[in-house]
Amino acid sequence: MSSATSLLPLASFEVSFVELLKYHPPVLENSNKAYLFSLCRPKVLVDNRVYFSRWKAADLPDSSSFLTHDFCYPSIFQYGSDSAGEISWHVNFADSRLFGFYGGPLFAQDEMQVAEHPCLGALHELLSEAYSHPERSTSPLVKALCSTTEQIIAPLTASNYQPTPCLVAGAQRWCSINSYGLYGNSFAPAPKAAIKEATRILNPPTLSNIIAMEAPKYGRGLYTADQILYILTTAYTAFKAARLESDRLNALNNQGSAPVKVKIYTGNWGCGAFGGNPELMAILQLVSACLAGIDELHYHTVVPSPQHQAALVKYNKIWKEKVGSRSVKQLIQDVLSYKFKWGMSNGT
Repeated sequence: MSSATSLLPLASFEVSFVELLKYHPPVLENSNKAYLFSLCRPKVLVDNRVYFSRWKAADLPDSSSFLTHDFCYPSIFQYGSDSAGEISWHVNFADSRLFGFYGGPLFAQDEMQVAEHPCLGALHELLSEAYSHPERSTSPLVKALCSTTEQIIAPLTASNYQPTPCLVAGAQRWCSINSYGLYGNSFAPAPKAAIKEATRILNPPTLSNIIAMEAPKYGRGLYTADQILYILTTAYTAFKAARLESDRLNALNNQGSAPVKVKIYTGNWGCGAFGGNPELMAILQLVSACLAGIDELHYHTVVPSPQHQAALVKYNKIWKEKVGSRSVKQLIQDVLSYKFKWGMSNGT
Protein backbone atom coordinates (compact mmCIF):
# COMPACT_ATOMS: atom_id res chain seq x y z
CA MET A 1 0.00 0.00 0.00
CA SER A 2 1.21 3.47 -0.82
CA SER A 3 0.01 7.04 -1.01
CA ALA A 4 1.15 7.32 -4.64
CA THR A 5 -0.77 4.76 -6.67
CA SER A 6 0.50 3.77 -10.12
CA LEU A 7 -1.60 1.80 -12.58
CA LEU A 8 -0.37 0.77 -15.99
CA PRO A 9 -1.85 -1.46 -18.69
CA LEU A 10 0.12 -4.55 -19.61
CA ALA A 11 -1.50 -4.38 -23.04
CA SER A 12 -4.00 -2.17 -24.81
CA PHE A 13 -5.25 -1.97 -28.37
CA GLU A 14 -8.29 -1.14 -30.45
CA VAL A 15 -9.75 -3.14 -33.29
CA SER A 16 -12.58 -2.95 -35.82
CA PHE A 17 -15.55 -5.03 -34.67
CA VAL A 18 -16.27 -6.23 -38.22
CA GLU A 19 -12.65 -7.28 -38.77
CA LEU A 20 -12.55 -8.98 -35.37
CA LEU A 21 -15.59 -11.07 -36.27
CA LYS A 22 -14.24 -11.78 -39.77
CA TYR A 23 -10.80 -13.07 -38.75
CA HIS A 24 -11.65 -14.49 -35.31
CA PRO A 25 -15.28 -15.61 -35.19
CA PRO A 26 -16.44 -17.18 -31.93
CA VAL A 27 -15.85 -20.93 -31.72
CA LEU A 28 -19.10 -22.41 -30.40
CA GLU A 29 -18.81 -26.12 -29.65
CA ASN A 30 -22.22 -26.26 -28.00
CA SER A 31 -25.04 -26.50 -30.55
CA ASN A 32 -27.37 -24.25 -28.55
CA LYS A 33 -24.69 -21.56 -28.34
CA ALA A 34 -24.21 -21.80 -32.13
CA TYR A 35 -27.99 -21.58 -32.63
CA LEU A 36 -28.22 -18.49 -30.42
CA PHE A 37 -25.39 -16.80 -32.35
CA SER A 38 -27.06 -17.43 -35.72
CA LEU A 39 -30.45 -16.35 -34.34
CA CYS A 40 -29.16 -12.97 -33.16
CA ARG A 41 -26.55 -12.12 -35.80
CA PRO A 42 -27.60 -8.96 -37.66
CA LYS A 43 -28.10 -9.31 -41.41
CA VAL A 44 -25.83 -6.33 -41.91
CA LEU A 45 -23.00 -5.76 -39.44
CA VAL A 46 -22.40 -2.20 -38.27
CA ASP A 47 -18.79 -1.45 -37.45
CA ASN A 48 -17.42 0.23 -34.35
CA ARG A 49 -14.11 0.36 -32.51
CA VAL A 50 -13.57 -2.18 -29.74
CA TYR A 51 -11.03 -1.21 -27.07
CA PHE A 52 -9.21 -3.88 -25.06
CA SER A 53 -6.86 -3.40 -22.12
CA ARG A 54 -5.25 -5.73 -19.58
CA TRP A 55 -3.96 -4.20 -16.34
CA LYS A 56 -1.13 -4.84 -13.93
CA ALA A 57 -2.11 -5.19 -10.28
CA ALA A 58 -1.96 -1.80 -8.59
CA ASP A 59 -0.75 -0.82 -5.15
CA LEU A 60 -3.66 0.08 -2.92
CA PRO A 61 -3.77 3.69 -1.71
CA ASP A 62 -3.37 4.15 2.03
CA SER A 63 -6.83 5.68 2.40
CA SER A 64 -9.49 7.72 0.62
CA SER A 65 -11.97 10.46 1.46
CA PHE A 66 -14.10 9.70 -1.62
CA LEU A 67 -17.52 8.10 -1.12
CA THR A 68 -19.24 6.10 -3.85
CA HIS A 69 -23.02 6.27 -4.11
CA ASP A 70 -24.37 2.75 -3.82
CA PHE A 71 -27.57 1.25 -5.20
CA CYS A 72 -29.00 -2.27 -4.94
CA TYR A 73 -31.49 -4.13 -7.14
CA PRO A 74 -32.99 -7.65 -6.79
CA SER A 75 -32.47 -8.31 -10.51
CA ILE A 76 -29.90 -9.13 -13.18
CA PHE A 77 -28.05 -6.53 -15.27
CA GLN A 78 -30.32 -4.35 -17.40
CA TYR A 79 -27.66 -2.62 -19.55
CA GLY A 80 -29.47 0.71 -19.77
CA SER A 81 -28.22 3.56 -21.93
CA ASP A 82 -25.98 6.27 -20.49
CA SER A 83 -26.90 9.92 -20.26
CA ALA A 84 -24.52 12.59 -21.52
CA GLY A 85 -21.44 12.79 -19.32
CA GLU A 86 -21.79 9.21 -18.02
CA ILE A 87 -19.95 5.98 -18.80
CA SER A 88 -21.11 2.63 -17.42
CA TRP A 89 -19.22 -0.64 -16.95
CA HIS A 90 -20.59 -4.11 -16.22
CA VAL A 91 -18.55 -6.68 -14.35
CA ASN A 92 -17.87 -10.09 -15.86
CA PHE A 93 -17.44 -12.69 -13.10
CA ALA A 94 -14.43 -14.11 -14.87
CA ASP A 95 -12.24 -17.16 -14.62
CA SER A 96 -8.50 -16.61 -14.90
CA ARG A 97 -8.89 -17.69 -18.55
CA LEU A 98 -10.62 -14.68 -20.06
CA PHE A 99 -14.01 -15.79 -21.44
CA GLY A 100 -12.47 -19.26 -21.41
CA PHE A 101 -15.65 -21.35 -21.37
CA TYR A 102 -17.92 -19.24 -23.54
CA GLY A 103 -18.34 -21.83 -26.31
CA GLY A 104 -19.13 -24.85 -24.15
CA PRO A 105 -22.33 -26.05 -22.47
CA LEU A 106 -22.20 -23.93 -19.29
CA PHE A 107 -24.40 -20.81 -19.09
CA ALA A 108 -23.35 -18.98 -15.91
CA GLN A 109 -22.89 -15.20 -15.61
CA ASP A 110 -19.64 -15.14 -17.61
CA GLU A 111 -20.95 -17.29 -20.46
CA MET A 112 -24.32 -15.52 -20.59
CA GLN A 113 -22.60 -12.16 -20.93
CA VAL A 114 -20.50 -13.46 -23.83
CA ALA A 115 -23.59 -14.94 -25.49
CA GLU A 116 -25.21 -11.50 -25.44
CA HIS A 117 -21.93 -9.81 -26.53
CA PRO A 118 -20.39 -12.15 -29.16
CA CYS A 119 -17.37 -9.92 -29.74
CA LEU A 120 -16.09 -11.05 -26.32
CA GLY A 121 -15.77 -14.58 -27.67
CA ALA A 122 -14.05 -13.22 -30.77
CA LEU A 123 -11.63 -11.31 -28.55
CA HIS A 124 -10.83 -14.54 -26.71
CA GLU A 125 -9.95 -16.20 -30.02
CA LEU A 126 -7.78 -13.27 -31.13
CA LEU A 127 -5.90 -13.09 -27.84
CA SER A 128 -5.47 -16.86 -27.62
CA GLU A 129 -3.99 -17.04 -31.12
CA ALA A 130 -1.70 -14.07 -30.49
CA TYR A 131 -0.55 -15.60 -27.20
CA SER A 132 -0.21 -19.27 -28.13
CA HIS A 133 1.03 -19.50 -31.72
CA PRO A 134 1.43 -16.11 -33.40
CA GLU A 135 4.08 -17.47 -35.77
CA ARG A 136 1.50 -19.76 -37.43
CA SER A 137 -1.23 -17.17 -37.68
CA THR A 138 -2.37 -15.71 -40.98
CA SER A 139 -4.58 -13.12 -39.26
CA PRO A 140 -3.61 -9.49 -39.94
CA LEU A 141 -4.96 -8.64 -36.49
CA VAL A 142 -2.54 -11.04 -34.80
CA LYS A 143 0.37 -9.74 -36.89
CA ALA A 144 -0.51 -6.17 -35.93
CA LEU A 145 -0.70 -7.06 -32.24
CA CYS A 146 2.55 -8.99 -32.17
CA SER A 147 4.47 -6.21 -33.87
CA THR A 148 4.26 -4.35 -30.54
CA THR A 149 6.69 -6.48 -28.55
CA GLU A 150 6.33 -4.45 -25.35
CA GLN A 151 2.76 -5.62 -24.85
CA ILE A 152 2.01 -8.72 -22.80
CA ILE A 153 -0.79 -10.22 -24.89
CA ALA A 154 -2.51 -12.95 -22.91
CA PRO A 155 -6.17 -13.98 -22.44
CA LEU A 156 -5.73 -14.02 -18.67
CA THR A 157 -7.38 -12.08 -15.84
CA ALA A 158 -4.81 -13.40 -13.35
CA SER A 159 -1.22 -14.54 -13.79
CA ASN A 160 1.60 -15.57 -11.43
CA TYR A 161 -0.72 -15.25 -8.41
CA GLN A 162 -1.51 -11.63 -9.28
CA PRO A 163 -4.72 -10.15 -10.70
CA THR A 164 -4.57 -8.77 -14.24
CA PRO A 165 -8.15 -7.63 -14.88
CA CYS A 166 -9.20 -6.96 -18.47
CA LEU A 167 -11.46 -4.23 -19.82
CA VAL A 168 -13.42 -4.20 -23.08
CA ALA A 169 -15.10 -1.00 -24.24
CA GLY A 170 -17.51 -0.92 -27.17
CA ALA A 171 -18.81 -4.51 -27.04
CA GLN A 172 -21.91 -4.87 -29.21
CA ARG A 173 -24.84 -6.45 -27.39
CA TRP A 174 -26.95 -8.39 -29.87
CA CYS A 175 -29.63 -9.75 -27.58
CA SER A 176 -31.16 -9.88 -24.12
CA ILE A 177 -31.70 -13.36 -22.68
CA ASN A 178 -34.15 -14.25 -19.93
CA SER A 179 -32.07 -16.90 -18.17
CA TYR A 180 -34.90 -18.29 -16.04
CA GLY A 181 -34.85 -22.05 -16.63
CA LEU A 182 -31.70 -21.79 -18.76
CA TYR A 183 -29.05 -20.72 -16.26
CA GLY A 184 -26.02 -22.82 -15.42
CA ASN A 185 -26.22 -26.42 -16.58
CA SER A 186 -29.80 -26.08 -17.83
CA PHE A 187 -28.89 -24.30 -21.07
CA ALA A 188 -27.20 -27.13 -22.96
CA PRO A 189 -30.13 -29.63 -22.85
CA ALA A 190 -32.79 -26.95 -23.40
CA PRO A 191 -34.89 -27.17 -26.59
CA LYS A 192 -34.11 -24.51 -29.16
CA ALA A 193 -37.70 -23.28 -28.99
CA ALA A 194 -37.18 -22.39 -25.31
CA ILE A 195 -33.99 -20.50 -26.15
CA LYS A 196 -35.72 -18.57 -28.92
CA GLU A 197 -38.64 -17.68 -26.64
CA ALA A 198 -36.22 -16.42 -23.95
CA THR A 199 -34.25 -14.24 -26.38
CA ARG A 200 -35.03 -10.66 -27.34
CA ILE A 201 -32.98 -9.55 -30.34
CA LEU A 202 -31.65 -5.99 -30.10
CA ASN A 203 -31.98 -4.12 -33.38
CA PRO A 204 -29.86 -2.11 -33.58
CA PRO A 205 -27.34 -3.62 -31.16
CA THR A 206 -26.34 -1.54 -28.17
CA LEU A 207 -22.80 -1.01 -26.85
CA SER A 208 -21.53 -2.16 -23.45
CA ASN A 209 -18.30 -1.76 -21.52
CA ILE A 210 -17.09 -4.84 -19.67
CA ILE A 211 -14.77 -5.38 -16.68
CA ALA A 212 -13.49 -8.96 -16.48
CA MET A 213 -11.97 -9.82 -13.09
CA GLU A 214 -11.47 -13.13 -11.33
CA ALA A 215 -12.35 -13.61 -7.68
CA PRO A 216 -10.39 -16.04 -5.49
CA LYS A 217 -12.03 -19.44 -5.39
CA TYR A 218 -12.62 -22.62 -3.41
CA GLY A 219 -11.35 -21.38 -0.05
CA ARG A 220 -12.15 -23.03 3.26
CA GLY A 221 -12.81 -21.81 6.75
CA LEU A 222 -12.22 -18.18 7.70
CA TYR A 223 -10.94 -15.61 5.23
CA THR A 224 -7.33 -14.59 5.84
CA ALA A 225 -5.79 -11.12 5.69
CA ASP A 226 -3.94 -12.12 2.50
CA GLN A 227 -7.17 -13.21 0.83
CA ILE A 228 -8.91 -9.98 1.79
CA LEU A 229 -5.98 -7.97 0.47
CA TYR A 230 -6.03 -9.92 -2.80
CA ILE A 231 -9.77 -9.27 -3.29
CA LEU A 232 -9.31 -5.56 -2.59
CA THR A 233 -6.35 -5.36 -4.96
CA THR A 234 -8.28 -7.11 -7.74
CA ALA A 235 -11.41 -4.98 -7.46
CA TYR A 236 -9.48 -1.75 -6.93
CA THR A 237 -7.24 -2.38 -9.96
CA ALA A 238 -10.24 -3.19 -12.16
CA PHE A 239 -12.33 -0.25 -10.94
CA LYS A 240 -9.45 2.23 -11.15
CA ALA A 241 -8.71 1.01 -14.68
CA ALA A 242 -12.36 1.68 -15.54
CA ARG A 243 -12.02 5.18 -14.11
CA LEU A 244 -8.90 5.85 -16.21
CA GLU A 245 -10.39 4.31 -19.36
CA SER A 246 -13.58 6.33 -18.92
CA ASP A 247 -11.58 9.55 -18.72
CA ARG A 248 -9.61 8.53 -21.82
CA LEU A 249 -12.71 7.59 -23.81
CA ASN A 250 -14.45 10.77 -22.73
CA ALA A 251 -11.55 12.83 -24.08
CA LEU A 252 -11.36 10.68 -27.24
CA ASN A 253 -15.00 11.32 -28.03
CA ASN A 254 -14.43 15.07 -27.82
CA GLN A 255 -16.84 15.60 -24.98
CA GLY A 256 -14.75 18.34 -23.47
CA SER A 257 -12.76 18.50 -20.28
CA ALA A 258 -15.72 18.16 -17.91
CA PRO A 259 -15.28 15.12 -15.64
CA VAL A 260 -17.26 12.04 -16.63
CA LYS A 261 -19.49 10.21 -14.16
CA VAL A 262 -18.38 6.56 -13.92
CA LYS A 263 -20.91 3.91 -12.98
CA ILE A 264 -20.11 0.25 -12.32
CA TYR A 265 -22.70 -2.52 -12.31
CA THR A 266 -21.74 -5.61 -10.35
CA GLY A 267 -23.20 -8.21 -8.02
CA ASN A 268 -22.28 -11.29 -6.01
CA TRP A 269 -18.91 -11.59 -7.71
CA GLY A 270 -17.21 -14.90 -6.94
CA CYS A 271 -20.12 -16.18 -4.82
CA GLY A 272 -21.51 -18.87 -7.12
CA ALA A 273 -19.18 -21.53 -8.45
CA PHE A 274 -16.24 -20.06 -6.51
CA GLY A 275 -17.92 -20.26 -3.09
CA GLY A 276 -17.27 -16.68 -1.99
CA ASN A 277 -19.05 -14.96 0.90
CA PRO A 278 -21.71 -12.50 -0.42
CA GLU A 279 -21.43 -10.10 2.55
CA LEU A 280 -17.67 -9.86 2.33
CA MET A 281 -17.57 -9.46 -1.45
CA ALA A 282 -20.12 -6.65 -1.28
CA ILE A 283 -18.16 -4.78 1.41
CA LEU A 284 -14.86 -5.08 -0.43
CA GLN A 285 -16.31 -4.02 -3.77
CA LEU A 286 -17.85 -0.94 -2.17
CA VAL A 287 -14.56 0.00 -0.52
CA SER A 288 -12.68 -0.61 -3.78
CA ALA A 289 -15.09 1.68 -5.63
CA CYS A 290 -14.41 4.45 -3.09
CA LEU A 291 -10.65 3.99 -3.39
CA ALA A 292 -10.89 4.09 -7.19
CA GLY A 293 -13.04 7.23 -7.35
CA ILE A 294 -16.09 5.51 -8.88
CA ASP A 295 -19.15 7.73 -8.71
CA GLU A 296 -21.82 5.03 -8.52
CA LEU A 297 -21.80 1.30 -7.74
CA HIS A 298 -24.97 -0.51 -8.81
CA TYR A 299 -25.28 -3.90 -7.13
CA HIS A 300 -27.52 -6.58 -8.65
CA THR A 301 -28.37 -9.50 -6.37
CA VAL A 302 -30.85 -11.25 -8.76
CA VAL A 303 -33.28 -11.84 -5.84
CA PRO A 304 -33.83 -9.88 -2.60
CA SER A 305 -30.68 -10.34 -0.53
CA PRO A 306 -30.53 -10.05 3.27
CA GLN A 307 -26.76 -10.67 2.96
CA HIS A 308 -26.37 -7.45 0.99
CA GLN A 309 -28.34 -5.47 3.55
CA ALA A 310 -26.12 -6.90 6.30
CA ALA A 311 -23.07 -5.96 4.23
CA LEU A 312 -24.21 -2.35 4.00
CA VAL A 313 -24.56 -2.13 7.80
CA LYS A 314 -20.99 -3.37 8.27
CA TYR A 315 -19.64 -1.22 5.44
CA ASN A 316 -21.22 1.88 6.95
CA LYS A 317 -19.70 1.09 10.35
CA ILE A 318 -16.13 0.25 9.32
CA TRP A 319 -15.71 2.57 6.30
CA LYS A 320 -18.45 5.03 5.35
CA GLU A 321 -18.83 6.61 8.78
CA LYS A 322 -15.04 6.88 9.15
CA VAL A 323 -14.10 7.78 5.59
CA GLY A 324 -10.97 9.90 5.35
CA SER A 325 -9.74 8.82 8.77
CA ARG A 326 -9.65 5.08 8.10
CA SER A 327 -6.63 3.42 6.52
CA VAL A 328 -6.89 0.36 4.32
CA LYS A 329 -4.75 -1.56 6.84
CA GLN A 330 -7.23 -0.71 9.60
CA LEU A 331 -10.10 -1.71 7.35
CA ILE A 332 -8.60 -5.15 6.77
CA GLN A 333 -8.29 -5.68 10.52
CA ASP A 334 -11.91 -4.60 10.99
CA VAL A 335 -13.04 -7.02 8.29
CA LEU A 336 -11.07 -9.85 9.92
CA SER A 337 -12.87 -9.18 13.20
CA TYR A 338 -16.17 -10.24 11.60
CA LYS A 339 -14.73 -13.72 10.93
CA PHE A 340 -16.23 -14.10 7.48
CA LYS A 341 -16.32 -17.71 6.29
CA TRP A 342 -16.04 -19.19 2.86
CA GLY A 343 -19.18 -20.76 1.43
CA MET A 344 -19.71 -23.72 -0.89
CA SER A 345 -19.65 -23.78 -4.67
CA ASN A 346 -23.10 -23.90 -6.26
CA GLY A 347 -21.76 -25.99 -9.13
CA THR A 348 -22.26 -23.47 -11.91
